[in-house]
Amino acid sequence: MTLLPHLAAICGWDQTHAGADCPGSDEVRFFKIDGGSLAAVDMETYKNLFYKAVKPSKRADYSCTVAKFKTARDVKTLLASKH
Repeated sequence: MTLLPHLAAICGWDQTHAGADCPGSDEVRFFKIDGGSLAAVDMETYKNLFYKAVKPSKRADYSCTVAKFKTARDVKTLLASKH
């Protein structure tokens, strides 16, 4: 059983850089509070849970990583589906 984080932060970008091939994807980061210190949780184990690869167009020969969530509620639902 994986322990859930004590604190989570969602970082989002509303605009895409004009020269970017892929839109900026929202990110979620988890942190553990241990005593008086804050430590980042390794997010590699959550990569497939929160993100997916999609082609930006049918003819593209590359994929972009996009978030499967938009809100904190979405993150909670995805976490609940894992456990």
